[in-house]
Parts: sequence; C-alpha cells; structure tokens
Amino acid sequence: MAANKVVLLTLPVIPPRDAFPRAFEGRHWASRSGIKRAMKDEIMWMVKAGGGPPPKPFEKAHITWTFRSPRGNYDGDNVLAACKGWCDGLVAAGIIVNDTISRVSHTIQWERAKKEETEIRVIEEG
Repeated sequence: MAANKVVLLTLPVIPPRDAFPRAFEGRHWASRSGIKRAMKDEIMWMVKAGGGPPPKPFEKAHITWTFRSPRGNYDGDNVLAACKGWCDGLVAAGIIVNDTISRVSHTIQWERAKKEETEIRVIEEG
C-alpha cells in the first residue's frame, strides 16, 4: 500500500484579526472579501514558490491546522472560520479539489510558542 501524500505549508503568522467572524459583525459581507483574497493569494504564492502543487489535486484530504502563538488559546470554530481564505487558496493552488465537507476534514491544534506561526498539513485520504 502506498503512503498517503502530504503537503506541508508553514506561514509565519496566525490568521489576521480581520479574518475572524466577529470582526465583521454588522458590516456588509463584501467588506471581508479583501482579506480573504489576500490570504488566498498568500497560499497560492507559497505553493508556487515551493515547487508547485502535486500532479493531481487531492480528491479527499484531512487538514491539520496547528496554530502557534505566545498569546492565549483561541476559540476553535472561530479560528477555523478565519482560515477560510487560506483554505480557498489550497483549492486555487491545486492542492485539493474543493473544500466541501464531503471531501475535507479538519483538525485544529494550538501550541504555545515564542513566535506566531500556522502550520497547514494536508494529507491525502484515499
């Protein structure tokens, strides 16, 4: 049996404050599109700089999001929602086919660290 393929991306930040759902309460949904687009582009450029996507996007995948920060713990569902732009970037970059719940599952982890960082581990499921 072949081993599952893995794509590992490490960003030197955690999701930006403006990407969190509560940052846009009472504001029009379109006001959030700029930050999501920037996050999407960040992933696309990172994948391109790292040699490009796998030959074929993963049909099904499990994504482990590991957030490292010197600050306190985060609310899991809010931090995952804040990653929407990065998740869209995984699709646009050709890592995964799409990010629907029938194709992608998620695990969220948090670790205390001296510097902020987000590790995105995408594992092909078969």
